[in-house]
Amino acid sequence: MRVFALALTLLAFAAPAQASYTPTQALAVLTVATLPTCNAANRGLHYLVTDALTPVVLAAVVGGGAVVVPVVCNGSTWIVG
Repeated sequence: MRVFALALTLLAFAAPAQASYTPTQALAVLTVATLPTCNAANRGLHYLVTDALTPVVLAAVVGGGAVVVPVVCNGSTWIVG
């Protein structure tokens, strides 16, 4: 009887089936010069830039290079990330 109760308990807590993830929106691709103003209203926006110059993660992005990196607006500055 205990084995049966344990089996029912385990079935009740079975993990749901894995959901597949399909991205629905790609990041827009811009140059650093064409990024919108980074301010409180745009905080959290993400883009890809195609002309980063020696990018460093979490540092302000600088244009003039040829590196493609994601950037995010932190409320005041576009940072690499």
